[in-house]
Amino acid sequence: MKTWLNWREIEKMNVWGLRSKDDAEAKTWDDGAEGWEKRSIAEGDAGQRQVDALKMITGDDTVLDLGCGTGPLTIPLAKRAKRVTAFDCGPNMIGYVREKAEREGLDNIDYLIGNWYTMEAGRDIPVHDIAVARHAPCQCDILKYSLFARKYCYSLWNAAGVQYIDYHDNPGVLSDPKINPNRKYNEPNGRLFGFNVHFNLLYELGANPTVTYVENNANGPMGKMKMKMSILGWDPSEIDFDKAKYYYNFK
Repeated sequence: MKTWLNWREIEKMNVWGLRSKDDAEAKTWDDGAEGWEKRSIAEGDAGQRQVDALKMITGDDTVLDLGCGTGPLTIPLAKRAKRVTAFDCGPNMIGYVREKAEREGLDNIDYLIGNWYTMEAGRDIPVHDIAVARHAPCQCDILKYSLFARKYCYSLWNAAGVQYIDYHDNPGVLSDPKINPNRKYNEPNGRLFGFNVHFNLLYELGANPTVTYVENNANGPMGKMKMKMSILGWDPSEIDFDKAKYYYNFK
């Protein structure tokens, strides 16, 4: 049986659905770790403010930071949760997280490297109480992502895009050809094929997702930035996975 509007097919058109899913692509991201750390610095306290908005996390929870990057969420998460797993595609990203954790005296962070597309919950990555993702590959498959948490999932996405002034050297972030002519993909923004698609897919399958927003303005080595971040939250136990298999061939 087919549905009139197939949210799983639309999901494939978001930025992560369009990107390559092999190890070579992962290496490209990891090779750009220094640039992502510059972006993290430019964002100022954005990571802390976003973690502050994740109301379901308690001091008794284990948290999986999927696609942790250089740790803008990992460090504030570790200060709040019982234990955090920082997961990303390569050693360069994870190296920044380790350095920050050591500086902060945090010893409740585990580190895991791999290609999320080929990894399974409970087999390659432990299932945690909470799963958190911000600009991460797992946002190409919100149902698979939901399998990595028992209690709650969060998906953070730039709802209004990120605007840079005097922004120069970080290929792979911006899709505007006038600003970044080397960009390989013509990527839609977060409002067109981002959290709104996931909201409808989850809602259709029985979950009751919520959306909140965090606004951040910062100045840093990459110039001025204005950002509105959407935070989609849902209880994965509410998802009717049998229905997902029937309507969407979810495996």
